[in-house]
Amino acid sequence: MYQVGDKVVYPVHGAGVVEAIESREIGGLTRDCYILNLPFCGLRVTVPITAADQLGLREMMSTGEAGRVLDILEGVETARQTQLPDKWNHRFRLLVDKIKGGDVVELAQIVHNLAERERKKPLASGEKRLYEQAREILFSELWLLKREAEAAVLAPRIDEILREVE
Repeated sequence: MYQVGDKVVYPVHGAGVVEAIESREIGGLTRDCYILNLPFCGLRVTVPITAADQLGLREMMSTGEAGRVLDILEGVETARQTQLPDKWNHRFRLLVDKIKGGDVVELAQIVHNLAERERKKPLASGEKRLYEQAREILFSELWLLKREAEAAVLAPRIDEILREVE
């Protein structure tokens, strides 16, 4: 269970802070919920505590994981090339499932791989939206991590990566 002030990632929206834990009525039932403040995208999200694992809510990446993510994004560590299906709908579903899965390394690999594909040939509009969504989720986590004192060593690398978003 997370506590107020914990930094977490909600896979479909990005990184944020547990702002409060409150009881809310949802579907006629009273449930305890995390109230998340997601500063990168300017959202407040309510997540029922009992559904948090199912929705993929997880702790924010460690600085060690951040170093690996930056290596993948910068091309220092070769991103695993996931064999993407030829059919658009199968490829789209696979990418959506990986994004919803919440694994930060897989997310970095998706961002890197789609960026590489886009350099070679423009992405289809649906893939472009997925690429932008994946980048925003990943960069929101890097942005929040950068604000941590322990991430000071990573700050210049994170700044360089975040410049791509601005």
